[in-house]
Order: sequence, then structure tokens, then C-alpha cells
Amino acid sequence: MENFAHPLTVVEDPKKKQFVIPGLKEVVVDSFKECLDLLKLGERNRSYAETAMNHVSSRSHTLYRLTVDSMPQLAPEDLGIPHGDSPDRKS
Repeated sequence: MENFAHPLTVVEDPKKKQFVIPGLKEVVVDSFKECLDLLKLGERNRSYAETAMNHVSSRSHTLYRLTVDSMPQLAPEDLGIPHGDSPDRKS
């Protein structure tokens, strides 16, 4: 991800029918922990600045776009593993 020192531009991609911010990337995660780690990284990179109307308070905006794809979890029997056995189980 780039280090932006200027305001970001949000543009509409009519082909994908979504809004995008040029220069940002999509990250695929495989766990809830990885998702939280990325959200924490975004919060650490967030910048705060005083507004022209109020010099003692700060103002900041954050934009997150999450796409969640879920799949049913398969039982060991569905993978051809006899009941009671586990791929992680050692003999």
C-alpha cells in the first residue's frame, strides 16, 4: 500500500459497478485474525488533523470495504476420513 500524503480520490468504476481508490490493493485473508490484523494496520496508518473551524479537535475518516465469502465446513466423513480419525491425529 502506498503512503499517501495527499487526499485520496474516490472514483466510480462503472464496469464493476463499485467505487475504488486508485493505488490501493485488495488483500485476501484466510482467518478472522488476519482480518483484524489488517484493520489494526489501517487504524495505525490513520492520520488525524485539526479542522479549520476548530483547532482543538481532530477530524479523521476511514473507509473499509470488506467482502465476505463463506463456504460450508466439511465434516471429516465428507472428505473420506472414517469417523473418529483425524488428519492431524498421530498413530
